[in-house]
Amino acid sequence: MNPYEENLKNLIEDHITEPTELSGVEDRFDKRFRKERRNSRIKISSAVTSLLVLFMFITANTD
Repeated sequence: MNPYEENLKNLIEDHITEPTELSGVEDRFDKRFRKERRNSRIKISSAVTSLLVLFMFITANTD
């Protein structure tokens, strides 16, 4: 890259501002994603627990 392009790129990066409407988007996305991950973990753990209980029930009743 020539010096003019580098200078122009640096000026653009320095003067780009984020619109106020987008200021909290990352925070809102993180909160929502955390909630979805938590719900997903709860579903997975309850499925694993159910399978474990079912396995224990089946093995306890076999003779």
